[in-house]
Amino acid sequence: MPIINDDHFLSYSIMLCSLVAIGGAFIWGCLGDMKGIAFTILILSILDFGSKIFGDFAMSKSMILVMVVLIGLISKSMTTLAGPGFVEYFGLKVGT
Repeated sequence: MPIINDDHFLSYSIMLCSLVAIGGAFIWGCLGDMKGIAFTILILSILDFGSKIFGDFAMSKSMILVMVVLIGLISKSMTTLAGPGFVEYFGLKVGT
């Protein structure tokens, strides 16, 4: 990944990452409710692996912006899925 000397671009990228993370929490929660926690974690793991591989090849500002959006999308996912997942697999007493 190249060195980016554009502070405005980096600042806007971080703000976009935060906004996508907020929206992503709702998306992962809805997907977990509709399809189940195990399927959602599988999709999350594949997307997480893909975003990390994509980050190795991000050489332009547009590719870095896509990488930032992917990272924002998956950043709150495990926080959103951990509580319901623990309760689903271990029961209410252990999960809480």
